[in-house]
Amino acid sequence: EFEQGRYWAEDASNRSGRYLRNRVRADLVPMFMRENPNFADNCRQMWRSARRDEALFDQCLAGIPIEIAEDISCRIPLKILKKKPASIRFRVYLRAISLFKHGQGKWENLEKLDMAVSSGRTGKTVQFPGGINATVQKQTVIFYTAGSAMSNR
Repeated sequence: EFEQGRYWAEDASNRSGRYLRNRVRADLVPMFMRENPNFADNCRQMWRSARRDEALFDQCLAGIPIEIAEDISCRIPLKILKKKPASIRFRVYLRAISLFKHGQGKWENLEKLDMAVSSGRTGKTVQFPGGINATVQKQTVIFYTAGSAMSNR
């Protein structure tokens, strides 16, 4: 079967109950559909709404500078961050982490960082999975890898 430039390929692992994705597809989705026949339509509507929100957030983020430095770090001006609502700050943090290609912006770590930023706790460092650190400094929040020159300062 061909759809939108892609061929469907069935993998034997798709039928195995060992994998969460298959248990969700085989057990949870049918249960949700029995409870709410509009479940799939509601999911599609929420997905479309999330895409619109993403476009709005992208516009809001466009004016926030992330300075990328030669020492493999990036800095975000604290003065700008503090003027933004938390929803925008979280997305700025995620954008900075994504520049490192291997970091993960786990929610609990993002909350810790945001508490430090909003309360002005300079010197506070938050570690993210993938070896990314974020430190609140006097004028910036700096993101850097655990093995970079920044980690030795």
